[in-house]
Amino acid sequence: MEMEYSIENDKRELTIVSRTDDILGGEQKKPHWLDPRSCPLCNRVYSNLSNLRQHMKLIHNPTLVTCKLCYKTFKTDLYLRRHLIR
Repeated sequence: MEMEYSIENDKRELTIVSRTDDILGGEQKKPHWLDPRSCPLCNRVYSNLSNLRQHMKLIHNPTLVTCKLCYKTFKTDLYLRRHLIR
């Protein structure tokens, strides 16, 4: 048995579907952002997709940024900002 609720807001429609077997203890699914993910390159496991994406960006595909004062390179803007504060 399914119950559907529709909410209309600014030309957008949101439909929420709730199944009674889910409520009463049927198969429970985790939200996709809570599923552990492993890196396809180094097999390291991360608790969610966001952490895996950050790992891929920093470790396997870094975009280096350079300090304009001393020409030292850093993996992220955050590391560069920390360097500039010191």
